[in-house]
Amino acid sequence: MTEKIGLAVSYQNQIYDYEQDSGPNNRSAMLDRMEHLGGWKSVQVVAGNPGGGGYKYGIVEHTHEKAIFVPNHYCRSATTSATSTAITFSPGGAQF
Repeated sequence: MTEKIGLAVSYQNQIYDYEQDSGPNNRSAMLDRMEHLGGWKSVQVVAGNPGGGGYKYGIVEHTHEKAIFVPNHYCRSATTSATSTAITFSPGGAQF
């Protein structure tokens, strides 16, 4: 952004598609998923001391429609999806 402040935006996407599609608790039903990870990080130099911070947000979406047996009940893979958040701060010595 300027000589003293920098900003980087990122996005990652991974897709897992296993081939075992038959039988109870098959690999495809348990492990097929799409993962998204987006975020940003910045660095600011004040009086020669770099510092930085960042934010990441992740989503894991299980994509198989078959039911997965969990002891005492069945669940659809969509119920096993998750999100995550991370905030970082580096007061000095940060590298951009």
